[in-house]
Amino acid sequence: MKSSLKKIQIVIIFIVVLLLCGGGFKDIDKRFFVVSIGVDLAKNSSKKYLVSLKFAIPAISKDSPSEYVIVTEEANSMGEAVRIIKTKVDREIDFSHAKLVVYGEKVLKQRGNKGIHYWLTRRRDIQEIAWAAIGKPTAEAVLKVRPKSETIPSNSLFLSLGKDGSETPYIISQFIFEMKRKLIEKGVDPFLPIIEAKKEIFEINKVGLMDKSHIKLMLTPEDSINTFDG
Repeated sequence: MKSSLKKIQIVIIFIVVLLLCGGGFKDIDKRFFVVSIGVDLAKNSSKKYLVSLKFAIPAISKDSPSEYVIVTEEANSMGEAVRIIKTKVDREIDFSHAKLVVYGEKVLKQRGNKGIHYWLTRRRDIQEIAWAAIGKPTAEAVLKVRPKSETIPSNSLFLSLGKDGSETPYIISQFIFEMKRKLIEKGVDPFLPIIEAKKEIFEINKVGLMDKSHIKLMLTPEDSINTFDG
């Protein structure tokens, strides 16, 4: 009798664990994966920011490249923008594949962006090993560039910043967790690579130096390589 009760208890516990583990997750076909994030100043609006989320669309076949869609929203905070973007897509937004955050040049030239920085670093589903960068002329323009060699959305930037593709001393990368640490730690300040959008290519050979709130100095390619590699 006792053994039967134990078996029943084990079965009940197993079912409860399965329900608890599966209750918080959605099927993969019900999720929309963000691969990169852009933050610009809002255009002709009372809102503060223009937030762009670049979503990857799976390829129909192995031979065709993956497509993407960029959804934008003007808002006063990242949280507000994401909540509104959720009303524009038919699936749950998933940030677990987001490997790049691009700040528009104009955003980082002004103070008062702590809310954006901390939202990005507090999100548990955004990888701390995501890259942080400055977009020129805008973050949205950078997200829209698609080199002809690119088969996966944003992969060309991942390869460049991660140095898994082209290796050059001109590209000085910074993880978002490093940026977070340097924003609050005394004695060190963040530096971010500048990604310049040029039609169908990127140019990454400059660095922006920040203090605890905004860009203080933009280094030329020569100064960048002498400062960080020399």
